[in-house]
Amino acid sequence: MAVEDPSAKHGIRLTIEDYPYAADGSDLWGAIKQWAEEYVRIYYKTDEDVRRDEEVQCWWKEVKEVGHGDHKGKEWWAKMESSCG
Repeated sequence: MAVEDPSAKHGIRLTIEDYPYAADGSDLWGAIKQWAEEYVRIYYKTDEDVRRDEEVQCWWKEVKEVGHGDHKGKEWWAKMESSCG
């Protein structure tokens, strides 16, 4: 398990420090996160671009309401309004 930690290597801190599989996984997480952020910034120059993209808004709605219907309406869901994560 990992928790957000801006001071950590990839922005996440492992809750079990001596767990090699998780340590390798956090390196993979960091690589995927960096690639995804760079890719998204190619197509979304501003936060308004994200808010106006009907497809990405519908996809996010489906993730929350269908893919995770048991958590539909929870307050902790992030808003899909920013190209910066």
